[in-house]
Amino acid sequence: MRKINLIVVHCTATPEGRDVTVADIDRMHRAKGWKCIGYHYVVYRDGSVHAGRPISEVGAHVYGHNANSIGVAYVGGLSKDGKTPKDTRTPAQRRALADLLRKLKKQFPGSRICGHRDLSPDLNHDGKIEPSEWVKACPCFSMKNYKNTLLSLLAVILAAVGVILAWNDSHRNKQKVEALRTQLAHAQITPLIQRDTIRDTISVATSQAIPMERSTYKNELADKQLIKELRLKLGQIEAQQLSGTAIHDSVRLEAKTSSRYEYADRWAHFTLSMKPPDTTLVYTVSDSVLTLVYREYKHKFLWWRWGTKGYKVKVVNFNPHATIRYNQYIKVE
Repeated sequence: MRKINLIVVHCTATPEGRDVTVADIDRMHRAKGWKCIGYHYVVYRDGSVHAGRPISEVGAHVYGHNANSIGVAYVGGLSKDGKTPKDTRTPAQRRALADLLRKLKKQFPGSRICGHRDLSPDLNHDGKIEPSEWVKACPCFSMKNYKNTLLSLLAVILAAVGVILAWNDSHRNKQKVEALRTQLAHAQITPLIQRDTIRDTISVATSQAIPMERSTYKNELADKQLIKELRLKLGQIEAQQLSGTAIHDSVRLEAKTSSRYEYADRWAHFTLSMKPPDTTLVYTVSDSVLTLVYREYKHKFLWWRWGTKGYKVKVVNFNPHATIRYNQYIKVE
């Protein structure tokens, strides 16, 4: 399960009084080339709550925070002119949204509930997100004024219980410390990946670049046989990257004839021919991956950045059906 620390409230940006379903939103998102609906839950005007994208999957609803958040949207958010932001929640929606947030807070006690606009960049660096800084008005009402006594009380109780359990675990499970140290040591060779989604469907994986002395690389990690087959010398290697992706999707084949079915999109093409006694499936799957290595600044002050703390790697996977399973980038020094 993903680590969740944000529950983000959205609106569907549809006119007041108009009903929109999960299927409608999913269809609109897929028409734009997205993987599927970007929200995890949608609250209808009648107060019913409907599931969207599985919460086990990274959503596509708030840039820079998709990897560790759950997206909840209520139907509405615009006045009847379809342009002016407005809190259009019906009484049933208000009750249903409060109940849903309470349940999600109970399921993820360490999470923070906020509106989409509350995650806009703080342009003047004063520690406050002001209306002039909003990327968009969504969810068109202030979460700071969104009070729910039971939700607040439950959050406090769960937080206290979490602290107590964490304290007990730290004393009762000392044998886990050694396992954690082993895990951290392993992470130096196989970095943990931070996942995010941009443009609603493009996967981004961020991992730490591993600095390694040339002697260590030569003696411990280098695939000498492979380098030799590539007609290279060990001394020529400046960096090594190893990435893996997995592609998974469910598609519906369209019948072209009684014995031939096809499916095609930008990234995949399948042709199934069924002519007894033989059945043949011909498929082509494409992918496109971009890797960026960037410096982490050691010091920050206002707009100034200087010094080098280390390097990180961002791997951008443009196929919405593909998942970056692992990424390893070693800088040979």
